[in-house]
Amino acid sequence: MYKLLVAIFLFMASLSVSAEEVKMQVSGMTCGSCAKSITRAFEADPAVQEVKVDLDKDEVLLVLHKGKSLNQKQATELMKKAGKYKIEDFQ
Repeated sequence: MYKLLVAIFLFMASLSVSAEEVKMQVSGMTCGSCAKSITRAFEADPAVQEVKVDLDKDEVLLVLHKGKSLNQKQATELMKKAGKYKIEDFQ
């Protein structure tokens, strides 16, 4: 029974996005200014160490500080501050 509980706990922990990287598909990004505004918005969050925006793939990759996390709700609020962009997928 104990092993089953541990396995369930480890599985559930793997489902939450508390890893050191968060990858998002974002719609509405069209230019370098979009990338800069998104970068500025996310770099203002203390959990975020680095922001990588790929306009060709409509992707934003966040590298988080060790031990930090960022959930989808937090990311959506930061994205609203950046402009009229929409997170289509959050991993």
